[in-house]
Amino acid sequence: MLIVSLDHPDGVYLPGSTMTVKVQRDDDSGNGRIELVLFWYTDDEGYDDSVKALTSVVETFPGQSRYEVKMVLPEGPYSFSGSLIKLCWRLEVTEQPGGMTAMVDFALQPGKEPLVLSKVQPPQRHLWKTPRGIW
Repeated sequence: MLIVSLDHPDGVYLPGSTMTVKVQRDDDSGNGRIELVLFWYTDDEGYDDSVKALTSVVETFPGQSRYEVKMVLPEGPYSFSGSLIKLCWRLEVTEQPGGMTAMVDFALQPGKEPLVLSKVQPPQRHLWKTPRGIW
């Protein structure tokens, strides 16, 4: 089993800041590696997308079960939610061999408050009176 924790308990990070990831694994008996992948994904009604932003690999050794990895986060895109779509960030940690995986969601945004897109109102149509009638 993998246990993954982040240095910000609220899971909110500023763009370009450093994230410290602590990984603990149950089996410390052999050589292998731990792969950490940062990616963002969209969650919407119909079409989901994901983009890998950063990968880091740590070699594991017998007798060692705890690892700490520092990752410099990208400048964007920001996490946000709207009425039709939201953009989320996730860290996926996979141990090899064995393939055990753990995931942690976090927010990448310019402040502590979540970014919420407001509903856009369609423009109002105006009828203009001209000498020749309504246009």
